[in-house]
Amino acid sequence: MTMLRMTIRETADAVGGTAKGNDVVFSGVSLDTRTLRAGELFVAVKGQRFDGHAFVRAAVEAGAVGVMVADESAVPDGVPAVVVSDTRAALAALAAHRRAQLKLRVAAVTGSNGKTTTKELLGRLLSTRYRTKWARDSYNNDIGVPLTVLGLEPEDEAAVFEIEMNQAGGTLRLAGICRPQVGVITNVHDTHLEFMIDRAGVAEEKAELLQALPPDGSAILNRDDELVREIGRRSGLRRQVWFGLSRQADVFAAELVDRGTEGVSFRLNDTHPVRLRLAGVHNVMNCLAACAAAAVMGVELAAMPEVIERFESPPLRLRLRRLRGVTLLEDCYNANPQSVRAGLDVLVHSGAKESRVAVLGDMLELGPAAAAFHRDIGRLTARVCDRLG
Repeated sequence: MTMLRMTIRETADAVGGTAKGNDVVFSGVSLDTRTLRAGELFVAVKGQRFDGHAFVRAAVEAGAVGVMVADESAVPDGVPAVVVSDTRAALAALAAHRRAQLKLRVAAVTGSNGKTTTKELLGRLLSTRYRTKWARDSYNNDIGVPLTVLGLEPEDEAAVFEIEMNQAGGTLRLAGICRPQVGVITNVHDTHLEFMIDRAGVAEEKAELLQALPPDGSAILNRDDELVREIGRRSGLRRQVWFGLSRQADVFAAELVDRGTEGVSFRLNDTHPVRLRLAGVHNVMNCLAACAAAAVMGVELAAMPEVIERFESPPLRLRLRRLRGVTLLEDCYNANPQSVRAGLDVLVHSGAKESRVAVLGDMLELGPAAAAFHRDIGRLTARVCDRLG
């Protein structure tokens, strides 16, 4: 296994910073002193709650051989450093520099819902043919995407990224760092309306992923989503692969049977029997998105059902738990109107109304329409559940 190996001066040149001290070699990048490994470069990023500059000394004591900072006064005497004006931007620049050195197949997944599930399944499907890395957890922002790139090795043959931003230009910027040849858009729903105003604004932000693809790149698109279809129509990409529930899609689910909490079964493109252990028809769409991307990247459809049947829902994404006779559908990573409706639909298929209980929290970043969205979900919940908490 070949680890990342860069010098302080090479890093300074890559990010437009100034090198200080000895030109040491580091073998990785870390932002967290709790997980930092000896020999790594510590990048002091300022977040909403913590400023990494306050932990520079602790990082050195934990084994960091150098640091990247915006405040040179935070660097202990004698410690090699790269001094920049903005460590967050410099982290992105360093990742872009690293990505340019690597030759591998790359897919990126964006959309309002289903990104993590699609990314996780796609990573496993690609692993049947290639040495594959994929973003851990929800490493999908201007910190997570660069860290995922910096964790890649020359021996890796494929990588899967997840991209989520709440501002215009954000998806294009992150895609420019990881440079995918395949872009997946799962759907366009009512998310980040506080910043994007309406679904059309959300669609514009998601469409940026296709703008970042090379001319011979592939767009993997949801045929059952009107706004995604419009994104495809406006895109100049020649290769568009569509997934959906009808045979009009390139990758589709036939003979679908919803088994409630036991999952869903269907025939992939009429030919391959699939048993998906994840509950909900919405997860069939996530599955089809992953299958379509994997097929474009060289995985045979016939090899997919075995991987799909073993696949489990990522943590906090409609994960099924049994608790002393109670079936808990744990779906609390995030929420928007469509994701809550999908969860309630699974609940409806899981038991009689008198046995259904919904415990719901706030749906955030919905802007001026937030109250109306919450009322609509409340009315729906009252119709399908016996109790609401």
